[in-house]
Amino acid sequence: MGIYTDAAINYEIMFKERPDFKTGFNLLLCYFVLGDRNKMKQCFAELLKIQLRIPDDDDYQADPSDKQANLVLEVTRDDKLRRYERKKRRFIEHCIVTAVKLIAPAI
Repeated sequence: MGIYTDAAINYEIMFKERPDFKTGFNLLLCYFVLGDRNKMKQCFAELLKIQLRIPDDDDYQADPSDKQANLVLEVTRDDKLRRYERKKRRFIEHCIVTAVKLIAPAI
């Protein structure tokens, strides 16, 4: 709709109440379009502060001698939850990398 100032205000409210990568990225885009360098920097810093609650594949390690734990890990290696975690991690990485590419020339 092109009303970036109003969008930025609404995204700021949402981002302060419940910070997530999608809202933070959209807020950063609004600041980019508005040309507000200081707010872009601040928003990017806040985006990086968001706690990542998705475990890495390395977090799912078992003692090699524990056959039962290794069997469970083998069965769940590619289950729906693990695929969802990977997809979400890729989305977050994409948001951060895209934000860096976008704001680096501007700031």
